[in-house]
Amino acid sequence: MIFLEDLIHKASEFYYLRQQIDMLLVSCTTRIRELFALIRHSNIENADKIFIELFEIQRTLSTIKFKYLFEFDDFLNDFIYFFDRQDDCNRLFLYEHFSQHDDLPK
Repeated sequence: MIFLEDLIHKASEFYYLRQQIDMLLVSCTTRIRELFALIRHSNIENADKIFIELFEIQRTLSTIKFKYLFEFDDFLNDFIYFFDRQDDCNRLFLYEHFSQHDDLPK
């Protein structure tokens, strides 16, 4: 049955792609945490560059989550949620939070 061979082949491809995606998501999580730590040691003006990178990561992850129905772990889901609003008010809230904490707001 030819379709069973195709199914096995596609499942194998999916498995390896999923492993690669998972490794990239670990790298994303690591970079996000590094940026949180940098905010703690920055003033509000210097933190602006950090927020630009964080918002770019958020937009990319949000696209993957909603366009491709991708499921993330709790940390990345919370990151997408808290960085969804990219206005000055939310930026100030996040700056004040990360100036005192290492993780996302509860």
